[in-house]
Amino acid sequence: MGADILHKYHLKFATDTLKQSMRVLCFAGLFWCCPFFTYAQPGTLTVNLKFLIDNGTRDGAKINIQKNGQSWKQIESDGKKESVDLEFGNEFLFTFSKPGYITKKIYFSTNVPKDLLKDGFEPYLFNVTIFKQYDDINLVVFNQPVARVAYKEDIDDFDYDTDYTKSILSELKEAEKQIEQKRKEEEAKKKADEIAQKNAAEEAAKKKADEEAAKKKVAEEAKKKAETEAAEKAKAEAKAKADAEAKKKAEELAQKKAAEEEAKKEAAIKAEEEAKKKAAAKAEEEAKKIAAAKAEEEAKKAAAIKAEEEAKKKAAAKAEEEAKKIATAKAEEDAKKAAKAKEEDEKKKIAAAKAEEEKRKADELAKKKAEEENAKLKAKEEDEKKKTAAAKAEEEKRKADELAKRKAEEDAAKLKAKTEEEKRKADELAKRKAEEDAAKLKAKTEEEKRKADELAKRKAEEEENAKKLAIAKDDAERRKQEEANKKASEEEDRKRKAALQRIEEEKRKRAELANRQSAAKDVIAKNTTVAIQKPAPDPSLPDNRVEEYFQEGNKKTTKVTVTKNGLTHIYLKVLYSWGGLYFFKDDVSITQSIYQLEAE
Repeated sequence: MGADILHKYHLKFATDTLKQSMRVLCFAGLFWCCPFFTYAQPGTLTVNLKFLIDNGTRDGAKINIQKNGQSWKQIESDGKKESVDLEFGNEFLFTFSKPGYITKKIYFSTNVPKDLLKDGFEPYLFNVTIFKQYDDINLVVFNQPVARVAYKEDIDDFDYDTDYTKSILSELKEAEKQIEQKRKEEEAKKKADEIAQKNAAEEAAKKKADEEAAKKKVAEEAKKKAETEAAEKAKAEAKAKADAEAKKKAEELAQKKAAEEEAKKEAAIKAEEEAKKKAAAKAEEEAKKIAAAKAEEEAKKAAAIKAEEEAKKKAAAKAEEEAKKIATAKAEEDAKKAAKAKEEDEKKKIAAAKAEEEKRKADELAKKKAEEENAKLKAKEEDEKKKTAAAKAEEEKRKADELAKRKAEEDAAKLKAKTEEEKRKADELAKRKAEEDAAKLKAKTEEEKRKADELAKRKAEEEENAKKLAIAKDDAERRKQEEANKKASEEEDRKRKAALQRIEEEKRKRAELANRQSAAKDVIAKNTTVAIQKPAPDPSLPDNRVEEYFQEGNKKTTKVTVTKNGLTHIYLKVLYSWGGLYFFKDDVSITQSIYQLEAE
């Protein structure tokens, strides 16, 4: 389990017998690659470590090291292996941090027997990886070290504390699961944004292409229309030119004919004058007839020429009117085509807008459906998780009950034998002492109850204040996180030391109390006529069980008040953040099996 735990949390320590050979190989490799890692300085242990940032740059990445609770060294990590020499006989706390990332700590003790210092120890190796921090994830577990390393006599070397790792494993797993879920959500959102941007770009490109195609089509139609109009204009100009040339030729022909007729007329007049001279009388009469006939002919010809000119004028006017009608019809046809093209363009735009709206609605529907599916899947996973946890808890409780039962039977047998032996050693003085101790114990119990009530009230007020303070927190607190973590670590060390002192004091007091109780039992055994006064049962009290919880600093207390057969007993389970676990019955230390048998 230890190897899996450290692998999962990127604290790769060697384990068991393989650890020795692995360290020898690593040590030989370091000697070949980096000569200055070969030996530690006299009186120090060399620690080789590598600080990794998950999916991020190294800007602001730092390693802070405390020595015996005081700031000792700071390293600006560049991602390469770092080597630190730790003096023996001290306690060190490594803090790995970067703005916006989860801070991790590792506790390292170099306390070893003095007779081993002359031989020294091989370098110790480990890697640490920190992850991006998310606002709504509980990171309380990272306020304490994720691993503790110290000298172990059973392997004669430094190794991590497996009991400590087990005590925080479930919290680390839960934090890791939440971080992984946030990472997946962030990646999914990023991917969705990229797809949306890509779709938007494609839509914009398509819209631009459609607009350009429409513009091109309009330009081509305009060009075609201009070419058609130019051709029509050229045709009309050619026709007008042809009509003008035809008219000019007709006028020239008419003038030529008129000139010829005039010449003929002059010749006829000259011939007539000569004829008149030859035959005056006859010629005059003939001349009149000829003149009359000629005048009539001339009149007919003139009328024919005039009629021909009128016909030409009418034809030209008709042709001009037909050209105007064709141009008007063409203009009307072009206007209709332009209106129709504009109407088609508007329809296309409306259709495109409608298609875009339908696509947006479809995307929203798909997104909503995907979110609902994810929610169902998440709910199903949570349900499976709860069922698995319930089954596991039930199995663990069954095993614990069996173990507690066997342990209770063994303890009862031992206690019975010991009591029978101790009864032979009781005396009167021990009896009086026991009575005094009983009175003191009762007073102490009442005082402890009063303090517990005050503690509960104060704890409730502190929790309320903490909730209000949490609501009022802002970004400024994040910038102070590193300093807060440092102070929390120092406070944790101080409380741990104070707790150890309190535990030692409690052990001493319990030992004294046990001695006094033993002496009291001896008195009872010798003088059977006198018994230690015990609280008399109160038949009016109903059987009942009340469970309460208190959190004070690094100590979590579970208080169980049990009333049975008219008697009331108070059971306490005290769990310290550094791993200490203790059980009490009416302020007297008891075993875990007795607590589980009587209180649970």
